[in-house]
Amino acid sequence: MNRMLLAVVVAGSLAATGARAATLLDEGFENVPGLTASGWVQTNLSSPVGLPWGQGFVGPFAAQAGSAESYAVANFESAAFGSGGVVDNWLITPTLNFDAVNTVSFWTRTIFNPSIFPDRLELRLSLAGNSAATPSFSTVLVAVNPSLSQTGYPNTWTQYSATFSAAPGTSGRLGFRYTVPSNFSADFIGLDTVRVTAVPEPVSAVLLLAGLAGLGLARHLRQPTAAR
Repeated sequence: MNRMLLAVVVAGSLAATGARAATLLDEGFENVPGLTASGWVQTNLSSPVGLPWGQGFVGPFAAQAGSAESYAVANFESAAFGSGGVVDNWLITPTLNFDAVNTVSFWTRTIFNPSIFPDRLELRLSLAGNSAATPSFSTVLVAVNPSLSQTGYPNTWTQYSATFSAAPGTSGRLGFRYTVPSNFSADFIGLDTVRVTAVPEPVSAVLLLAGLAGLGLARHLRQPTAAR
């Protein structure tokens, strides 16, 4: 196998993999109150309970993409106003049918950095089918400001992403969890442009093909040159 053929094989394999990537979810939050109609679930476990996730508005900042108000928000009023209660507010995606390699990305921001009211957001994975029960979201894929640092949550739109594997055909959900120990120490976050994609073959299959092609090239290069 010559170098040109090797390049064609590897490039073709990678292109084929990319071509088969499927978009499982693409949400820009134009209508947060209407999310339940498309399978999203809101679960506010804050104590005492306050407001659910809501529609963005221009006052704090504009959306990352789309119209200015097209983002989701959660804030210190997730627990009842003035209570000092624990914030534990979930926004859970519809049921998704995952494949071998799955990638999720989203954008988020707060208002102030540094902030005297630091926020925290977790992206969690459940592979429990249609269930939206929060205990099933045992895998943390992304934690934004896990230590509640005053400088740990960005005050400009910032993209986060994670890749995870699953048995093809496995169904589950992704959950965004806004979690702060007390609403006296929480502020305000926005969430925008959530995308989930899936690829049937793991990347390792492409790498294996490339390796086999490389082995063929190496054997070709080691062959003795005929005498002239």
